[in-house]
Amino acid sequence: MADLFQMLLRIEMKEIKFPEVTVRDFPIFANKGHLLNYMEAKNALCNVLNAIEKKQWEIVRQIGSQAAEHLSLLLKVEAQSLENSMLPSHIRHFMPGYLWLKVLHKSIDAFKKTKETLPQAIEFLHMLVKQKCHMKYRKGQWYNELIKIEVYHMKDPNGSVRLLSKAVSQKTLTEVDRLDLLEKAEKLAKRKSNISQHAKDIVKLILEKDLSKARLTSQISSVTIEGTSCGNPSQRKSTWCIDNGIDKTYFTVEDFALYYYKNKGYIKGAHCEGSLPITLFGMLFWDEIYNMDIPGTCLSSYEPTPLDLFSSEFYENRKEQIDMKLQIIRKLDVETFSNHLKHQFDLRHEYTSICQSNIFDSCSFQEIALCLGVEGVVGICERLIQNYTLWKAGFPDLIVWNPHTKQYKIVEVKGPGDSLSTKQKLWLQYLNQLGLNTEVCYCESSAKGGRKRKHEAVM
Repeated sequence: MADLFQMLLRIEMKEIKFPEVTVRDFPIFANKGHLLNYMEAKNALCNVLNAIEKKQWEIVRQIGSQAAEHLSLLLKVEAQSLENSMLPSHIRHFMPGYLWLKVLHKSIDAFKKTKETLPQAIEFLHMLVKQKCHMKYRKGQWYNELIKIEVYHMKDPNGSVRLLSKAVSQKTLTEVDRLDLLEKAEKLAKRKSNISQHAKDIVKLILEKDLSKARLTSQISSVTIEGTSCGNPSQRKSTWCIDNGIDKTYFTVEDFALYYYKNKGYIKGAHCEGSLPITLFGMLFWDEIYNMDIPGTCLSSYEPTPLDLFSSEFYENRKEQIDMKLQIIRKLDVETFSNHLKHQFDLRHEYTSICQSNIFDSCSFQEIALCLGVEGVVGICERLIQNYTLWKAGFPDLIVWNPHTKQYKIVEVKGPGDSLSTKQKLWLQYLNQLGLNTEVCYCESSAKGGRKRKHEAVM
C-alpha cells in the first residue's frame, strides 16, 4: 500500500505520467468470494517472489505446497467454467487458479534443490502438465524439466524417452521448447548405456519426424577477447580491469566488451538487452498498443501496458491496424523512417510505459534506426508482436555503432564459462535471417589461456 500511495503522490506532483488510455468497466470478478480468493492468491504470489529473491527456499516450498493444495480443489471447477467460454485469456489471469498455478510454477526450483523434496518437484510438475486450464504455453518448459530430472537425478533415460514422446505431441510448444527438446533428444540418442534399443529407436523417430525443423540453420559469428579478470565472489558477474599505464579502470563484462568495440571503430554503444527491441516496438506501435478500445485491456488510468500484451490475443485484437501500419512503414525510406522514430521518441519517452527509453537519447535512437534499416527494425518488432511474452527476453546484450559510417553490430557478451541460452541462440539466428550483423563476444581472462577461437588482447 505504501508503494501505491507513493506512486499516486508522484502522479499528483506530475513526476510520472502514464499513457492516455480508454478505461472501460469490465466484469472481472463474479462475486465477493471470487475477489477474496484472488486477493489471497495474489498475496501468496507476492510472498513467494519475495522469498525467492531472499533465497528463503523453505518458505518458497511451504507456499508452493499451499498452492498445490488450492489447485487440487480449484482446477476442476475452473476448467468446467472455462469450457466453451469466450472470456479473453487476459481476463482469465484474474482467476485464483491461474495465480496459484503461477505460484506453484515459481516454486518448482526450490523443490529441486534437495534430494528429500525432489519427489515433490516431480509430483507438482506432473500436476502442471496434466491440467488443461491455465498457462498451456508453459507445458513444453515443464516437460523439459521432467526430462532433465529423469536423466540426471532419477538416472532413468527410458523414462525420459516416454516423457519426450508426450512432450512433442503438445500443440502449444514454442520454438524455445522445440530446440530444448531437440538438444535433450540428441543427448539421449548418443547414450550408450542404461537405455533400451527400443527407446533409442523412438528417439530417432522423434528426431526425424517431430524435431527436424527445430535445428539451428545459421552460423553464429564470434570473437574471443582477452583481458584481466579480477573476479568478484560477492556478485554473479565478473569484474574486468583495463590498465593504460597511468591508472586502472574496472568494468563489468559488458562494459569491457563495449571498450573493445569502441577501439574497433564503433564509437557509440549501449548495454541494452531487451530494452532495445521493446522500445523500438513501443515507439513504432504506440497507437496500436495504447489507443485502441479493446474490452478488458485497460482497467485503470495507471497501467504501463495493456493487459492483453502478455496473451496470445494481442495481435489478433489489433490485426487490421498492425498490418496496415506495417504496409505503410515498409514503403518509407530509411531517412524518413528514422526521423519518424525520433519524433515518436521525443513525444513519448517521458511516459511510464512499455518503453525503456532511459537507456537512449533521441539522437542515438535515430542513429540506431538508420543503422538497422526499415526491414531490420520492422523484423525485430514483428517478433514481439507475435509473442511478446516469449521474446521480450533473450535479445543480445549490446548494440554498438558508428553514426558516420552506419556500421553496427548486435553483440551477445559471454564471460568465462558462460554459454548461450536457447532463447539467445534463437534470437541470434532470427537477427541473422533478417540480414542484421550479429556477433558473440567471449571475454576470457588472459591468465587462464583461451579457447580455440580467434583471440584479441585488450590492454
